[in-house]
Parts: sequence; C-alpha cells; structure tokens
Amino acid sequence: MAESLALFEVENRSGAKQTSNFGVFWKLENRMSVLLNEMRQDLLQYPLKREFVLLKRSWTYWAAGHELCYYYDDHDDLEGMVNILCNYNLVRDVTFNNVKRYIFLEELVDHLSQDRTEV
Repeated sequence: MAESLALFEVENRSGAKQTSNFGVFWKLENRMSVLLNEMRQDLLQYPLKREFVLLKRSWTYWAAGHELCYYYDDHDDLEGMVNILCNYNLVRDVTFNNVKRYIFLEELVDHLSQDRTEV
C-alpha cells in the first residue's frame, strides 16, 4: 500500500496531464451517466472521500471505512467504465491486493461537484 501511495504522490507532483475538455465530460456523462450520478451522490454525502473499490455484493470485504464502494452487480461493465476514467486521467488505479482500488482525481471531483444547473 505504501508503494502505491508513494507512486501516486510522485505522479501527481510530476505534473501529470489532466484533461479540462468539456467535450470529454459530455461524452462520459452520455456513456456512463448512472455510474457518474452515483459517484456524484457519494461525493455530495462524503465530500472528502477520494478512494473507492469495485466489489460484488456477494463478496466479503473488510472496509477500512474511508473508501466508497461501487458494485459490479449494479453496473454493466463497471471495470470498463472505470478504465475509461483512468484513460482520461480522472481516476488513478492504486490496487494493491485482489480488490480493484482507485482514487478520484480532483478534476473529476470538481466536475461531479458542480451545481447541475450550471452545466
């Protein structure tokens, strides 16, 4: 876990490219609106949480308490959608065990936290 967090910090300090393209967010909202709306609601309820995991509801998972959970049972091709978010550098993969684990990057948090009447 320490190695993953160190890598995350190094990559963020190096000025990793982030997108600020409105068209990208429009495309993502059209392709994965249900997932993004769930993330939006979670961030509204827990504005300081950034880590999330992908799970099946039937799995036993000992949560540390600081991560959000998204379920394969609720979203067709959940992993594919999250991979697209990784491709746009909006989330970062920080998996260190058998559970897929990611961190929201602030550009996505900012987008999801916007007042929907502004968009």
